[in-house]
Amino acid sequence: MQINEDHLCILEQNATNKLFTVSYQPIAVQYKEDLDDLYEKINDATNSGSDIFKYIKDHPTLHVLFKTYNFCTYLSSPYQGLYHNLNDIEKDFNNIAYRKDTLLVLCKRRALAYSLEIAYEEINLKSDLIKAFSHRRVGWSERPFQLDKNFSIEFKTNFGYGNSSYFYTKLRYKEIDIVPISEWVIYRYADTYEIISASAVHNVNNGSWKQAMEYGQTACNLFSRNQSDFFNQYLKDECDKLINGLYEIKTKSKFTVRENEDRFNPKFLEIEYSGSELIAYRGEKLSGALYFIDSIRGLHRVFAINNYIYKIETFNKEIQPILKNEFKTISNILPQLESELINLKEIYDKLKAKDLDYEQRKSDLRDELEKLETYIEKSYSERRDYLADKFLEQYSGYDSFQKELEDAKEKFYCLNNKVYCLKNDLYSIGKSVKKIELYFDQEN
Repeated sequence: MQINEDHLCILEQNATNKLFTVSYQPIAVQYKEDLDDLYEKINDATNSGSDIFKYIKDHPTLHVLFKTYNFCTYLSSPYQGLYHNLNDIEKDFNNIAYRKDTLLVLCKRRALAYSLEIAYEEINLKSDLIKAFSHRRVGWSERPFQLDKNFSIEFKTNFGYGNSSYFYTKLRYKEIDIVPISEWVIYRYADTYEIISASAVHNVNNGSWKQAMEYGQTACNLFSRNQSDFFNQYLKDECDKLINGLYEIKTKSKFTVRENEDRFNPKFLEIEYSGSELIAYRGEKLSGALYFIDSIRGLHRVFAINNYIYKIETFNKEIQPILKNEFKTISNILPQLESELINLKEIYDKLKAKDLDYEQRKSDLRDELEKLETYIEKSYSERRDYLADKFLEQYSGYDSFQKELEDAKEKFYCLNNKVYCLKNDLYSIGKSVKKIELYFDQEN
């Protein structure tokens, strides 16, 4: 079973117990017998392009294939939608390869698009208990549905826009956006704005509809059964996880973090930091948590939130002088390290130039040896060893030079990496200091 290919995925409410289930409705292929006849004609090489064009154009039902359809062939690709009409491609019909490789696929795709439009209409007319269903329309978001006056769910999609495509589920409780703020401490490279943009983020593909609908089903059923458990799990527990995670970041140096974006299929790894890198990481996570205070303040209608805000603010006040001191330390040592790096680069560049000269001399020697029949008759490995021996006879200091080159290379790249990391740490720490200062300036 493939969602949006042969079945629609549906979130439906039971009329008796008001609980939700995820189900699948087959997509009825419209005019299947007529389509089968068309596919047979397209595959028949004895039919001319004009015959097939006229057959589609004059057919009482198949002409619908070349209407305009709001349909994504690929949900995450740009420039989606079926817009070209039959006349736009008439000239291509005489190309047999086009008919078999392109026209046949195009007709099947348009048949699915038309069948989906019929399926959407049937579901909309079927029952008010069907709260949401899968689709593959360009852009498009189903309107939120209210479970009661306090709770709503919305599936937000922006299909067919390339890198701007997205697929979100948004839950709202008492006008509060339910967002997974604990992701900030679990996901290493989380973005604060992305975290508060949705309750759940899904991969942009047709298969993700099952994941989205099941996520909605779980949330709706928990809310229907026990609202207290619902807000504990989706609101209070998120605050607790955030604070506990921030405390671990503040006090530890080894962490378990999620390395991928997919929260439904997470992959975790252990990371350990020390020195400036650890301070920069702590600063990034603790100062970034200030961004979520507005979201936490909105929860005051549900449970007490003052202690959460107090702890986030306290963590930031405690790390602020540490960040400033580390910023000053890095700023002081960087100029000296950069000066050392320039010197090492000059030494390394000179040795690389000398190495190129050696390589040219070795190439010249190889050219001379290849004039000798005794050399040509040797195997590849014998020629390689013979060349090396002859080269060392002429340039006895080559081996010691290679060691000198490797040592210079290692020292240069080691210091270069250290300077690069310190610059990143300096930038990150500086950003964290500004975030903390800005927050407390605004609060005062």
